[in-house]
Amino acid sequence: MSSPRIDRLLIEFQQRLRLHNYAERTRAEYGRLLLPFLVFLEKKKITEIGRVKREHLLAYHAALLNTPKRARIGVVA
Repeated sequence: MSSPRIDRLLIEFQQRLRLHNYAERTRAEYGRLLLPFLVFLEKKKITEIGRVKREHLLAYHAALLNTPKRARIGVVA
């Protein structure tokens, strides 16, 4: 059995936030903060959450530390 696709998980996460009455602005902000990570995973050809490993998280963290704050949204290598 394969892992759920990351894009589907983002949709389900947003739906869960809505179900628990999170404000629209909060849901939008969470999505905005998750988007660069999802772009990073996509560039690494990772489309299933089950394929995300510790080294991917560390690489993303390192990329954030090495990217100017203004350029972080959606531009993490």
